[in-house]
Amino acid sequence: MALQDVFRNNFKDWFHTIEEVEEKELSENIENYNKIYTNFQKVHKLFAPISEQLPIDHATWIYGSNEIMSKASSIQLIIEFLIQSLYLQVCHLWPAANHSARCSLEHTLWTIWQISNPKESKSQIGDQRQTRFSTMVDDIFNIERFSNSNSSFVIKGDGASDKNLKEKINEVYYHLSYYIHTSNIHIEVKGVRPHITHDMQKNPKAEIETKVNIEDTYNLILILLSISCRELFKPESVKEIETLLQKDLFDSLKENLNS
Repeated sequence: MALQDVFRNNFKDWFHTIEEVEEKELSENIENYNKIYTNFQKVHKLFAPISEQLPIDHATWIYGSNEIMSKASSIQLIIEFLIQSLYLQVCHLWPAANHSARCSLEHTLWTIWQISNPKESKSQIGDQRQTRFSTMVDDIFNIERFSNSNSSFVIKGDGASDKNLKEKINEVYYHLSYYIHTSNIHIEVKGVRPHITHDMQKNPKAEIETKVNIEDTYNLILILLSISCRELFKPESVKEIETLLQKDLFDSLKENLNS
């Protein structure tokens, strides 16, 4: 007698739950998701042509070299990870949504780090030789434009504490990683066995925190890319960024774009 097809049954149940939450999210929050998705696409449209001019061997904004070999950066992959995190958020796949957002932040830092460390950047994200995230952050903030910009940003962190740009990057990366490496820890409905890996139908804590994590990741990526590419901005580029970033962050960024 054949064993019951447990995987098939459980998978169908799991997938049906995704369909239910997806339908609910899109009926109740479609305007908000449309706005976020549109902003992601605008960032891609803004930085794609600029990134084509970024060098890979040396950066004019570090070394001042006039002979630069250009290569397209990874802006499309960065934005695709962000969009993927949004899709997964709609499906209530909280760990996966946070993971995609973390990939987007990692790849942003890695792209900037690679430009400034051309001889040490042979490995790819996920490679065994991959540079640690903390090392990339430290190296990037040793670059003058980033070290000068660091203290001009005052961003709210855990417990309403004030964070500079570097501190906020590390905090958001910790929040994203925390969700990736946990499963049922956020379940607060006592006496109820949660859905496998996480409760997709009702988990207010995970829902709120994932939304904040993705928003914070988006803000940091936009700031980092803007600081990196500031010499290539036209006046209309700055105006576009103003529409894509909350006012307090844009005011701090604008000081750095003009320096």
